[in-house]
Amino acid sequence: GPRGVGILYKKKTAPLQSLIFGGMQERGRRAGTENVAEIVGAAFALERNMQEIDNQIQHKRELDNRLMEGLLRISDVCVNADDVNRAPGILNISFLGINAKLLVLLLDAQGIAVSTGSACASGSLELSYVLEALGCTKENAQGAIRISCGKENTLEEMETVILRVEEAIKQL
Repeated sequence: GPRGVGILYKKKTAPLQSLIFGGMQERGRRAGTENVAEIVGAAFALERNMQEIDNQIQHKRELDNRLMEGLLRISDVCVNADDVNRAPGILNISFLGINAKLLVLLLDAQGIAVSTGSACASGSLELSYVLEALGCTKENAQGAIRISCGKENTLEEMETVILRVEEAIKQL
């Protein structure tokens, strides 16, 4: 939706503190006049996304599957996910014996943006609790990268990622 507006869905019993004080709008939770045009724009964007969500999920699964198929051809590779319950568009994969941080740097130099962990744990030196819960060893986790795909990505781009990862692994 438009910049400057958002939607918060909360449980009735969940505590919520005001950020802006003064008026009694939204049951005393915020002050100021609502920007109706932006609210309508956000509602329209949400409705449109909900209509397209099944197609977006299918597209992301196709991208994930192509990426996995290509990357699993590399030796000493492990997909860190449950095939059934993993989120579409996010692939975490380990390359045993590879330093993931160096792999990220090599791929970045090739224009491929990947990460060594979740955004909420960036900079942490500890073993990812998610990878640990999946049964990954410390060695396996040290070679793990996360690749995210979106609705704008294409199968051709996945082919490029596969090629660049293969090249980077050979270098390392």
